[in-house]
Amino acid sequence: MKNIASYDVVSKYYSYAVEYYKDTDDEIQWLPICAIPQTIIANKTLFDQYGIKVPENYEEYVQVCQQFYDKGIKPYSMDLAEDWSNQEIIQAAAIGEFTSLDGIDWRNKAETSAGEIKFDDVLWKRIFSETSQFLKDSHFSKEDINVNINTGTQMFVEGKSAMFHGQPTDMQKLQDQMDAELIRIPYFSQTSDSSFVYMFPSLNIAFNKELEKNKEKLDTALDVLDCMISEQGQKLIADGSGVISLNTDVPSMMQNVPGLEEEIKDTSIYIRYSAQKSFDASLEAVHGLLSGKMDEMQAYNAFRSAMNSKDSKEKSTVNFENEYSILLTDTTKSILKKINPKCAIEQIGDTTLSSAWIAAMSNGQQPSAPEDYIEVEK
Repeated sequence: MKNIASYDVVSKYYSYAVEYYKDTDDEIQWLPICAIPQTIIANKTLFDQYGIKVPENYEEYVQVCQQFYDKGIKPYSMDLAEDWSNQEIIQAAAIGEFTSLDGIDWRNKAETSAGEIKFDDVLWKRIFSETSQFLKDSHFSKEDINVNINTGTQMFVEGKSAMFHGQPTDMQKLQDQMDAELIRIPYFSQTSDSSFVYMFPSLNIAFNKELEKNKEKLDTALDVLDCMISEQGQKLIADGSGVISLNTDVPSMMQNVPGLEEEIKDTSIYIRYSAQKSFDASLEAVHGLLSGKMDEMQAYNAFRSAMNSKDSKEKSTVNFENEYSILLTDTTKSILKKINPKCAIEQIGDTTLSSAWIAAMSNGQQPSAPEDYIEVEK
């Protein structure tokens, strides 16, 4: 991949947005487009009912969890049957480690590695120690392994748990179902008083190194990237709903999420690490800890092994004898029909990548690859 750190487009990004994308040589191979914030969602009405103070640091978070637990209310219902929540657990629990110089250095090397990912044992032993501590402090147990998105959500809606997690769109859906005041709580570092809004990019972009050989193609690629990070481009890519623009030239896109912009000013930003294998690896490690089948060291070893396992899954292919329903522009659709007349393609109406993603999430899924947006009819 091509290093794009020296190009003018990088100067348009907020500094925190590119911090996690620089390697030790200050090279940048990937750039995010825009980001979707994820926080803890708390039932403030329940907090007030029991006279429990909203936490402002990790120590207070632990106290809150213990207070609710003592009153017979689950402190935090999280959908730990889903792989993405297990991935979030590890990074949110040890967010101070992932944002440290060692954490950023490991991440950059991992994201640019063409082969086996090297692990910093000292760093990752701390990460799994803090993950284990977070699970205990939050009063998660082996029963939580079976809590899926529907069960976790329902517990929160019914007031059986005090906290859940999600994006602004999730919070709005929950608010519509509940006669309670909901607020956002950031993720707290266990190693300092820092708090973080946990974000994941709606899309990451990399340039092929071969573009160095053709200035015209490189200029075109930069023009396309410039269009993608424009206000119009971001709204087309992510629907502009509860999305944080990483481009300093773009005005706020969070008008429909009251208070979020102000909250972000008072906290740090963490953009998650989301290598495809980290989802399965996180699920195996966290479930191992919760079930009691693994201690911290065994969970770390399982995570590291899964991250470096060979991919045995079959690659997704398109069979043009099948019928597909896929996200396409009209231009792309017409080109495909000319190239492959036998391929019957049905365009999903009024759909963006963001709305397709949200629709999948509502069914308890988290798409992680382009083929996840394709519906195949045999």
